[in-house]
Amino acid sequence: MRIAALIASTGRPGVLHDTLEGLLRQSRPPEVIMVSSIKPEDIDNRSRALPGCRFVTGARGLTCQLNLGLDQLPLGLDLVLVCDDDIELSHRYLEMVQQLFSSTHDLVAAAGTTLLDGATSPETVTRERAHAFVREFDLNIGAVSGVTADECEQVDNLYGCHAVFRIPPLLAERFDERLALYSLYFEADTCRRMAKRGRVLRTKRAGAVHLANKGGRMSGFRMGYSQVVNTHYLWRKGTVFSGEFFRMVPQAVCANALKTITGDAAVDRFGRLRGNLLGIIDVLLGRARPERVLEM
Repeated sequence: MRIAALIASTGRPGVLHDTLEGLLRQSRPPEVIMVSSIKPEDIDNRSRALPGCRFVTGARGLTCQLNLGLDQLPLGLDLVLVCDDDIELSHRYLEMVQQLFSSTHDLVAAAGTTLLDGATSPETVTRERAHAFVREFDLNIGAVSGVTADECEQVDNLYGCHAVFRIPPLLAERFDERLALYSLYFEADTCRRMAKRGRVLRTKRAGAVHLANKGGRMSGFRMGYSQVVNTHYLWRKGTVFSGEFFRMVPQAVCANALKTITGDAAVDRFGRLRGNLLGIIDVLLGRARPERVLEM
């Protein structure tokens, strides 16, 4: 099987370069790495010299960038790893996932386990810390020779920072470009649509660390708006369930309100809370649109 990697990136060329080097160190590296960015300055000159790497530029927005990169992939590829530009994978990640797809013909999407996520970790996740987590994983679980579908967990949602998709069904579904900018919850939408075409699995034989680097992120106000309006949009679309909608929105509002009071140096909680409230108003008035963040 032939594998591509697809990365949407903006505003952090150094972080991206480290991720590209990590992908090329895989026991089974991808045939091609496609990077979709906003402007030429998003790419370090060192990255342009790396073997197998290709670069395209287009409109800003995670799903827009991913679709652009997907369209530019060469013919003859079977799988695509969609990953963040600040990810560190276990050494045999692609090797293990390829084995899983080769032996499971109805598999449409798969991912390994997230070993550490900087988005939820109370401490900053540096590249060095990510390397340490991955090395420990490789010495233990990652040393197992193979993987089968029987030992995997069947799910309907994968973490979008390191998910692998079978290309033909992904081309049929594509990423929803209405989920503008950071495209919050795009992975739930994509995986649940893909799940109608086959199985979606998570394996413990491959692992990843997400640094969640804060550079290049959108404002707290826009993020807060998307927390409410993207969830509402996907609920109406049918890829977020009613129970999730009525749980996720109150959770976001309460968390942002509480941490506005107690303080959160890493996140603009007050901006998120303001965005939450505007999103709720727009939902109640029937004018909620995910694309509205582009006008803010």
